[in-house]
Amino acid sequence: MWIELTSDLFRRLISKIPGWFVGFVYRSDKIAKLIDINLRSNGPIILNLNADVPEISLYFHINNRSPFTLTLDRLIIKLWIGQPVLEGFMLRRYAISKGNFRDDIYFSFFLSQLQKEVLKKHCDGQLMSSQISLEVTAYLESKIGLVCVEKRIDRSEVPCK
Repeated sequence: MWIELTSDLFRRLISKIPGWFVGFVYRSDKIAKLIDINLRSNGPIILNLNADVPEISLYFHINNRSPFTLTLDRLIIKLWIGQPVLEGFMLRRYAISKGNFRDDIYFSFFLSQLQKEVLKKHCDGQLMSSQISLEVTAYLESKIGLVCVEKRIDRSEVPCK
């Protein structure tokens, strides 16, 4: 209990100190280790290959375990299925409170005919037969400056229609 109390007191104190001074205690690489990026658990990847305009949608879960409120500035997303299939950018900003998470971070990408054909080759009508790999780079604004977090996410048995 004593450790939890001092930890909470330290977090409150850090939030009141100017960012340039906090930078001596917390570096951006230390904060990056306190940020977890993953796909959300419920319907994280939606492939709609048979629509008039084929589309892929990704839903992310970002957990902020740092003592600072962060703002997700942008995401760079690369999707691979054995080979690079797409690269996209999410430029919408999301605030993520300290010690909190967001799982409503949404990225949508309209597929070209070539991208659709590559994905259809790996779709057996129900599930993707190959693993989908995402390389995600997130840039978050913090009290001490910009924080960069990189994450590789692999998923198999992704529904496709």
